[in-house]
Amino acid sequence: IKNPFVPYLNTLSNTSANNENATAESQIGQPFFKRIAVNNPLTDFVYQKFTHEKSNIILTGNAGDGKTTIAADIYTKITGKPCTELNKIEEQGKFVIVKDMSELFEAERRKILSEAVCNEAKCFLIVSNTGTLLESFKDLVLGRQKADRSELLRALEADAPQKVFNDRFVILNIGRMDSIDTAVNVFRRMVDKANWKKCSECTCSRDCAILYNVNLLQDNIETVCTRVTLLYRRLYEYNIRLTMRQMTGHLAYAITSGYNCRDIVNLSDIARQELIFSTLFFNRFFGDNGKDVQIEALQLQPIQQIRKVSFGAVLHPFFERTTWATDKNIHSLNDSSYAVLQRLNKQYEITNSDYRQQVRRLIYFLKSNGSSEMEDYIMVFLQSPMLLGFLQFT
Repeated sequence: IKNPFVPYLNTLSNTSANNENATAESQIGQPFFKRIAVNNPLTDFVYQKFTHEKSNIILTGNAGDGKTTIAADIYTKITGKPCTELNKIEEQGKFVIVKDMSELFEAERRKILSEAVCNEAKCFLIVSNTGTLLESFKDLVLGRQKADRSELLRALEADAPQKVFNDRFVILNIGRMDSIDTAVNVFRRMVDKANWKKCSECTCSRDCAILYNVNLLQDNIETVCTRVTLLYRRLYEYNIRLTMRQMTGHLAYAITSGYNCRDIVNLSDIARQELIFSTLFFNRFFGDNGKDVQIEALQLQPIQQIRKVSFGAVLHPFFERTTWATDKNIHSLNDSSYAVLQRLNKQYEITNSDYRQQVRRLIYFLKSNGSSEMEDYIMVFLQSPMLLGFLQFT
């Protein structure tokens, strides 16, 4: 029995050739996209500005920030129809949606911007990368006023929406805005039980590495989501910005390790058991199997950035003194998490550095936060002693 949701997850990242759904254009018409899609707060903001306040909106940023997805959501809200594909220019009465300025000729881009400035009967939602936007704006004129490049650059560097060109446009540089919570909500949808019902019919379900990860994550979903959020937040606050596409692709890879159902079925019983403990979520999140770096994982930008920081390399004294002294469940892990720890205890000598690294990761992702010692451990693991206090303050 094959679960078609598994190959879909594998298409979200670029660790293999099967990444045809790693772009928003291909996602929009995908039936499985509905299973992981969540409401983006930016969509509500754009819809309010666009339809109620009649503002011209420009969405810009990096590839994978979610610009096209937001535009498609706005189209659906305006028309009441599901959006399976956006044309280059969509006109719905007084509302005009431009899917991607870079797909248009220069003359078309100038015409659109000029009309947005001069025609107050229409409202424009324009999606553009920053290079195309800067090039298109240089010739924009309203009466005697020319577009101010420095004003546009300041707007592009801002962490909040900015009005430009005599308030004729509202610019949102999505790449500067925080989409971590949205990405983590997509992750929740990925591991939702409804997506994995098909696996119960499979004869390999008891020793399937992918399903093992999913069950472990389902049992600890609140704690895992909190810790994933904190780690991404640590990168963000240190000015390492990841796009929605990068984060969701990374999380999908950490669940499946790029394997599909056929790969699992074709293994022997012993090989399937071994695969479970070389593809654990809390290791693949860092791009390795607990020991060796996985070459394909290094294609993922989040893993490249995470490995530069070496999370967990700085040791927490109390944790180190107490953890290796006994094999009892001193960290009060739940049954599924403790079962993983017991397996690691049997597989490695207690002094093995790979074993200790995996246990530190397991505790970070799976131990609930019920003590000041755990808060200290999290801050040491993330190498950011002030992060939790800073986030509580902000």
